Formats: sequence, structure tokens, C-alpha cells
Amino acid sequence: MTIEETYQQINDLIDDKKFNDCLTLLDKKIEEFPSDNLLKRTFAEVNYALNNYDVAIKTFEELLSLNENDVDLLEFLGNSYSFKHDYQNATKILNRVIEIDPKNFGIKGLLAKIYFKQRKYKLSLEYIDELIETDQNCSDKNLIQRNILKSQIYTKLDAPTKAINILKELNIKFPNTAEVMSLLGYRLATANKAEEGLEVLLKAEKIEPSEQIYNGLGIVYNFIGEIEKSRKYLKKCLEINPDNFEVFRNLSTMTKFTKGNKYIKKYEEYIEKRTDLTNENKIDIGFSLGKYYHDQKEFDLAFKYYQIANDIIDLSFNYAVEAEDQQYNDLIKIFNDETIKLYQEDYDDDIRTIFIVGMPRSGTSLTEQIIGAHSMVHQLGEQKYIINLIKYFNDRINDGAKFDKETKYNQTSELIKFLRNDFITEVKKSSKNCKIFTEKMPFNYKFVGFIKTLFPKAKIIYCKRNPMDNCASIYRTYFANGNIGWAYNLNKIGKVYNIHEKITEYWKTIFKNDIYTLSYESLVDDFDNEARKLISFVELDWEDSCQKFYKAKSNVITASSEQVRRPIYKDSVLSYRNYSKYLSDLENQLKNKGV
Repeated sequence: MTIEETYQQINDLIDDKKFNDCLTLLDKKIEEFPSDNLLKRTFAEVNYALNNYDVAIKTFEELLSLNENDVDLLEFLGNSYSFKHDYQNATKILNRVIEIDPKNFGIKGLLAKIYFKQRKYKLSLEYIDELIETDQNCSDKNLIQRNILKSQIYTKLDAPTKAINILKELNIKFPNTAEVMSLLGYRLATANKAEEGLEVLLKAEKIEPSEQIYNGLGIVYNFIGEIEKSRKYLKKCLEINPDNFEVFRNLSTMTKFTKGNKYIKKYEEYIEKRTDLTNENKIDIGFSLGKYYHDQKEFDLAFKYYQIANDIIDLSFNYAVEAEDQQYNDLIKIFNDETIKLYQEDYDDDIRTIFIVGMPRSGTSLTEQIIGAHSMVHQLGEQKYIINLIKYFNDRINDGAKFDKETKYNQTSELIKFLRNDFITEVKKSSKNCKIFTEKMPFNYKFVGFIKTLFPKAKIIYCKRNPMDNCASIYRTYFANGNIGWAYNLNKIGKVYNIHEKITEYWKTIFKNDIYTLSYESLVDDFDNEARKLISFVELDWEDSCQKFYKAKSNVITASSEQVRRPIYKDSVLSYRNYSKYLSDLENQLKNKGV
């Protein structure tokens, strides 16, 4: 057979998608014609098509040693690294493509996606902005995808209004686009505009019912507490696409699995054998299988799958816990008893604020539901108002503003007033009638000093749960809406828990009776008595609606959204014991710190 006949046979096999037969032939012919680079190139590309990226990479690199500026080879190599989630090598190679071909918009788009996956959001935004501005001839499909990514970037940068506005503009320019309407509905719901988000999604369902729309409706109905409707729509998604792993994970959080669920064995085989699963797929499947086996009380298998998912996320974050300790040291330097009192000025506004803080999974959502069931209270939910304000505050401090006794009357006083008014303006947008607000961001436990500086009369409720239960529950939870980089490693969770205890004890020494510690175990053991004490602390009269908090119409956009729609239950108390054989290091770490 001549080399020309060989090429023809190879092309025929590729056209017929007989890739394995093609590889067999290529192996033989490369041995026969070792200097034929076209055969080697085809060999690499076929392996690439079969997801054999390690083999493909080796061959692409060999070929590039002969011609380091071959753009097509560089693109294949960069993509191969990207599919292997080796983003460091991928970006290195793909940036070489841009150096050679500055107008390669496709590669710039790929780099934007990779930087997003690396959580390098500002770099991702730079590429996307450049593409939107310069690639005037791109297709409508590409323009939509680029703007969707831009919206996602702004969401990650804690700029929800910008994210929503981008989607609104897209919805006007490209009306009746399922993906856009689905994302817009979801983003509105997460921005405390659930009714508006639901309206968008229901309209989309009438125009073009789809998997994406059903998923969006399932999530939003969960937010507003209509669990049965949520399950209905998520099941519709799975009917369309049984391999929508994210949907199944969402469904698992609001399902008490019975033995023999039809998806379980299939997903187990997937996670063990399928080579084309993305890390995101494996994470979704891992948490779903973990929840299934937890419900079956098969805790060894449950932990196995929780660990698979957590290890992937932990590796992607590579989070340094030392940053938490440094933040604590910085906080106590700025917010001490003396400086806080200097800036606790009276303010001319009649709103009352109740801040609910603590570790994630400590009962903060439940606590807000109890207080929020009161007729005089409006729930803000889990917002980043305080976190964003303190970022602004820190920037100003670093720019030269002072926060100490000597400079009481300088620009810092005005800064505190500005931040206070900014918060008031934002919360008043949520409700025109209520004057008492709950804000439930667990991580505000770090910023109690800042909160009490802004609002001296603010009520602080610190939710505390058995440390082992708390840490184990965090490990079993996928935090879809948060960049909690330490939450997927038991050692890091334990360290952060210890730091959180240290921070909270510091605030207690300063504010003493201004912080109310609510024990989760006491609350579920003696609900009526503890709930009444809680309502008394926030200076409200008791209402029976607080006892039936699970019936209240409110938005809950947290991992606890389904749990707080039920009456008090005790199943989670000391539940960590089910996994005790895997938690000995965590337990020792907490005990060594006196927790």
C-alpha cells in the first residue's frame, strides 16, 4: 500500500467514525514511515477526538519541537491541557497563540473561560470586554455566550446589579432565548426578587419549554418554599436529560431517598468508568451519591462519595487557611473597645437591624425564619451588604483614612456615616413598610465590630452548634452560591472553626450582653421556650406565627432552604457520630483548641 493509499484509508475510517481502527492502522504506518509527520499529526488528532489527551499532548509537543509557531498545533495542545483541567499549561500555550495571532478571537474566548474557571475573574473580564468591543462580526450565538459569561463574572465579583442588567439587555436584544431567560430569572431570584424572576421563567416556559427553563423554575420554587412544584420541574428536567447531574444534585437536597432510586447505579458506574466527565460532573454526582447513601444509612459509602466531590473542589481552590487568621489579627487591631466607641454616634433613622451570624450550617437560616415569621420583621436573607461595605472601608483605610482616637473628627467619621447611610438605603429598597430587618450572612461573625460601629443598637445573634456536628455538616454540603474555599477539606474546616471561635470570643469581651448566643441543640430540644427567649432578645412581642415559622412565605437562598420549610426535627443532633471513624483528626484538632 502506497502512502497515498494509506492517507485515503485513514480518511475513510475517520469519516466512518471508526477511530479505534484508525489508531491501529496509524500505529502500524508510523512504524513503517517514522519520518512522516502528517501521520503523527493525524494520530494526535484522533487521540484528541477520543479524549486520550495524554497521548495527544505527547505527540503534539513532539511535532511542535519541529515548528514551535504552528498555530493549529498550539491550539490543539492548549485545548488538550484545558480538557485535562491543567489550566496553568493551557493558558501558557494559548497565550503563545495570541502572541502569534493577536486577532484569534476564538482562543481569546477560550482563555476568558479558563480564567473564569481559575477564579481569575478580572483577567476573564478583560478578555470578554475586548471580544465584545472588537469582534464586530461574531455570530449572535457567540455574542450571547460572551455576555452570559460577563454576567457570571460580575456575579462572582459581587456585582449582582451589573450581572442582572447585562441579562436584561440581552433579553431585549434577543427575546425569547431560553438560556438568557433562564439565567435572568435565576439571578433575579437570588437578588431577592423571586417574584420577578418567577414571572420571567413562567413566561419563558410558555414560549419555549426546555430543560433550562424547567431547571430555573425548580430552583426558584425551592427558594420561595414551594417544594412540591420545585421537585416537579426538576423531575421534568431529568425526563428530558437523565444525565443532568446538577439537576439531580439539586433534587437530592430536597429528597429523602428511598432504596433503589433508578439513577444511583448508573451514576456510580459513570463516576467509576466514564472518562469524559468534567470535574463539575463528578462533583454533582459525588454529592448526590453521598446524600443517597446517607439516607440509606450506609455511611461508609456516603463518605466515600462526599470525599470524591470534596477533594476535587479543595484542589481547585487551594485555599490557605492562614488568611483567616491574618484577617482576625487585622480586625482586632482596627476594631477595639476604644476606637469602636469613638464612632458609635447616634444616627437619625428609625430602622432596626438584627444580624444573625455564625458558621455555615449552624442554624442561621432557621433562626432567621423564626424571627422573620414575625409580622413586624422583613427578612433580607443572606446578603453581602456588610462584606461589600467593609471592603470599601478597608480600601479607604489603606488610602490614608485613619481609625483611631487622634483622628476622630477627620474623614473617617464621614466615611462611617456614608457607609451607614448606604446600608440603610439598600435595605429600604427591599421593603417600604417594615422598619425591622434581619440580615443573615453567617460570615458576618468576623465583622461584628464593624456592624456595631455602624449600628450601635444592632442586635447580634450568634448561632452555635455542636462543633463536630457543625464541621461534619459543612463537609457534606455543596455551597453553590459561595466561594468558601476551606469548606471541602476536614483539616481546613477544623482550623477555620477554631479561628471563628477565637473571633467570636473577642467580640463577646467587647459587647458582652449585646450578643445573644443561641444554641442549636437547645433550640431543637426545647423549641417553644428558646424561641420565646429569642424573640424577647430582639425586643418584639411574641407572635404564634414564630412557632409556625415553616409556614411563612419567604425566600431562602441557602443550602438549608428545604430544611427550614419543616417543623423542628432532631435528626441532625450528634449526627456526626455516623462518620466518627473518618473524623478523629478533626475531633483532635477541635479538642486541642479547647472547643
